[in-house]
Amino acid sequence: MAHNLAMDELRRRSHTVTLVEETATASADPDEAAEDIQSHAQEIRNAMSALPPLEYACVVLRFMEHRTTAEIAHQLDCTPRQVTLALSYAYKVLRHALSDILP
Repeated sequence: MAHNLAMDELRRRSHTVTLVEETATASADPDEAAEDIQSHAQEIRNAMSALPPLEYACVVLRFMEHRTTAEIAHQLDCTPRQVTLALSYAYKVLRHALSDILP
């Protein structure tokens, strides 16, 4: 039940994700980094939409909500290990999907 509620909440939110920390930190100018992310928003949305539900939820909670692994596990009613594995898989998929825009 908690997993479904969390997923419903995540679906209601904007799909714009400030996921590409590597892009943001690669630039010394914060405005330039924000422009980089905005210019690739559609690619980020597409990559995110390809993730399975648990991985998607974990990434959104980690990067948009700045939640810890324990908080994510509690909210999604799973173990911290499942969150760690989901994030690891999601990072791999997103790095591959976004390899053209990452530094």
